[in-house]
Amino acid sequence: MDKNAKRAAQREFDSVCAALTERGWDYDKDKENYSLGFLSDGKEMRFSITVKINPELKVVSVYVILPFLAPKDKEGQLAVALALINDEVVHGNFEYDGAAERVIFRASTSYLDSSLDKDVYFYLIAAAFSTADSAAATIKAMCDSAASPEQVLAAVTR
Repeated sequence: MDKNAKRAAQREFDSVCAALTERGWDYDKDKENYSLGFLSDGKEMRFSITVKINPELKVVSVYVILPFLAPKDKEGQLAVALALINDEVVHGNFEYDGAAERVIFRASTSYLDSSLDKDVYFYLIAAAFSTADSAAATIKAMCDSAASPEQVLAAVTR
């Protein structure tokens, strides 16, 4: 990775950290990997949230990990449900990680040839968190065989 990419990533990472610190948020930093993480309580469950800077792509991403297992025997139903939900999402998307049996929501934006304003960081975090929180209970119900993909979509698009 070239020096300019590293410098830009470090500047963006420092800016994200400063914005969160300014608002009094507690978080864990991983300076080496340009990432930070924290927990946040949703309506029905607690989420792990990670903000990561990708120096090669010049992107800031927010990842919200849904706090339950997404079993392999639900992989097909989950793929359909997440594709239908993603069609309704304005910014970001749900992803299924079959190896870890988990569902993640990701929202990203680029800082190529720019520096992001702190409001952009809070927008990304809020958009990712609120979208994940609104769908998590219904996705969990589907993973627990208590809801169909159609019910998941209906709950999310109300």
